[in-house]
Amino acid sequence: MARKTTASISRADAVLSLIGNTPAVPLRFEPEGLTVHVKCEFVNPSGSIKDRLAKCVILTQRAGASCAPTRYPRR
Repeated sequence: MARKTTASISRADAVLSLIGNTPAVPLRFEPEGLTVHVKCEFVNPSGSIKDRLAKCVILTQRAGASCAPTRYPRR
């Protein structure tokens, strides 16, 4: 198991702080007089919208809770 250092913990916290803050930029279409705001997913740590799920799993584990699968009844 890797030894935790202050530097590695602060790096992990820095990455987690990036999740959920995806910037949006305006795209202007002058002829139509239209502006569309689009999210820049490429700036997310993994480049994916699944970052929020990963953040939840990491924070759940840090809190000492289990991420074990839950059984749901079949319909």
